[in-house]
Amino acid sequence: MTTESANPTLVSLVLHVALTIAILIVGAWLARFTRRRLQKAVQHAPVSMSVASLLVSVAYYGVWAFTAAVALIALGFPSSTVVTVLAIVIIILGIAMQQSLKDFAAAVNFRLFRTFEPGEFLQVNEVMGTVQEMLPFTTSLRTAENKLVIIANSELQTMGMTNFSREAFLRPLLSFGVSYASDLAVVKRILEETAMAHPAVMKEPPPAIQIQSLREKDIEVGLRVSVLLADYWSVQSDLREKVKARFDEAGIAMWIPQVAVREIVASPAKHDVSTPEA
Repeated sequence: MTTESANPTLVSLVLHVALTIAILIVGAWLARFTRRRLQKAVQHAPVSMSVASLLVSVAYYGVWAFTAAVALIALGFPSSTVVTVLAIVIIILGIAMQQSLKDFAAAVNFRLFRTFEPGEFLQVNEVMGTVQEMLPFTTSLRTAENKLVIIANSELQTMGMTNFSREAFLRPLLSFGVSYASDLAVVKRILEETAMAHPAVMKEPPPAIQIQSLREKDIEVGLRVSVLLADYWSVQSDLREKVKARFDEAGIAMWIPQVAVREIVASPAKHDVSTPEA
């Protein structure tokens, strides 16, 4: 190899390396600049700190990934090869993080449409609790037993939920079973008086009393009252206790499931007492 042919190659290599270093320096500055600007922007955005931190991290490393791809091209690698490798890496990450992406998409939907907020009371299937925090992939609920239940956001979106905190008041339904011999007019009067006398029961809308069903052993009478969320459980417990006491005073029988117990006595075994043949 002659000196004349080696010099252009060396110069070209030096230029490629210098350009690559310059691209990395600019990319590093751009990544830090993007992170700083997003950190300031998300402070005023209606998203949680965890979601904001995730968005900043995605943008930061996204800039770095783009910088690395451009640097490889500047170093002399074919652009088609770099783009293909980058696409393959993204596809592999997408497949590996498929469930995580579903959870993150659900979290974005919850935030955009404000399905629930931290501090609100939710019911998800059999789980009831107060929302502690919504993370990018999971949501945590604090139950009445002070248990922390972690639910994946995609499962939360699929199963659906009941939000107890969005309305000004709630209308719980209490059911009482009374015997067919009971005077329904007296039953309704006792239910109405007991509900109206409770200080936590709202006067408007007024309590509603209805015959729900005529069952095989008793009549099911429903009492629906209006209460605040803070009184939802205590009012139901108080009303059940007070209604039971008033029914006892008025001689109104509440049907109690009966279990029939039958004693079976085994008959004594018969023995063969015949005389054997001689």
